[in-house]
Amino acid sequence: MPQVSVVIPTHNRADLLQRSIQSVLNQTYQDFEVIVVDDASTDCTPETVSQLCDRKLRYVRHEANRGCAVARNTGIEAARGEYIAFNDDDDEWTPHKLERQMGVIATVDAQVGVVYSDMWRVWRSNEKRREYYRAKHIMPEDGIVYERALGFGIGCYMQTAVFRRECFDKAGMFDPELVPLEDTELVMRVSRHYHFYHIGEPLVIQFMSAGSLSHNTEALARSMKRLLDRYRQELPTKAVAIYHANMAQQLAVSSWRKLAAARPAASGRDFLEAWWHVIVALRKDCLEAGRVLGKAAISPFRKGLRAIHHPGWHGLRRK
Repeated sequence: MPQVSVVIPTHNRADLLQRSIQSVLNQTYQDFEVIVVDDASTDCTPETVSQLCDRKLRYVRHEANRGCAVARNTGIEAARGEYIAFNDDDDEWTPHKLERQMGVIATVDAQVGVVYSDMWRVWRSNEKRREYYRAKHIMPEDGIVYERALGFGIGCYMQTAVFRRECFDKAGMFDPELVPLEDTELVMRVSRHYHFYHIGEPLVIQFMSAGSLSHNTEALARSMKRLLDRYRQELPTKAVAIYHANMAQQLAVSSWRKLAAARPAASGRDFLEAWWHVIVALRKDCLEAGRVLGKAAISPFRKGLRAIHHPGWHGLRRK
């Protein structure tokens, strides 16, 4: 049996998938299998996978599109390894990723459930533009960091992490109702039971594109609202402020995007809701809300102000 099972969910990304798979197959650590979960692609994904002709590679197909969270769950259920890792179908691993992480796992006790790393972010529209993403530095001596995780305090991306398989037995699988924050919520549940180990090196190259779920501001705001509702009784005041401040940012961005798309009424609604979240965040924890909102929020809110001067929004306001 392989020591590690690498799960790659995919949907209609045949042109990018081969590079993702190949970056895993090229690892210096070789005791693994790769499970490609095809979420009902209609392009040439099956042919792309079959052309690779590698015994480490397994192909599982959904007959209907069920989303990334379900595809990852399918991969976990099919996995034979003691450890589970993930890659996105458009991202790449550096050649020493598994070697570095499995080397750490060999030296720590079983209470460490997740080993994760930093990564490079590269913009697909301009690959010269790259940004170093530094995850929060959580180590085993920090113990159980559940309260910190509730406030988005880990920053563990799935493609950077290796999990003990038992994490999923104990904490459960990905929740498809929380896309695109299903990975964040999984980390929250895992952090109830296990320690984390951060490797301060970029072991993944994440390719950024405008069409990704992480850029869908409305979906992000909805998922944050669901998370807030689900964990409200456990959240410290500081974390509640973080949630409201993040929702304010996402709705502000959504507001000016809708205005640019000539949808002033929808833009105005988002803008007013964003300001409501700002007020709640400031009341909960003024310093933390200010830290989260920061300069990044200024531009979206300034653009959103255009909505309330637009004739279409004034018509909505009079109703």
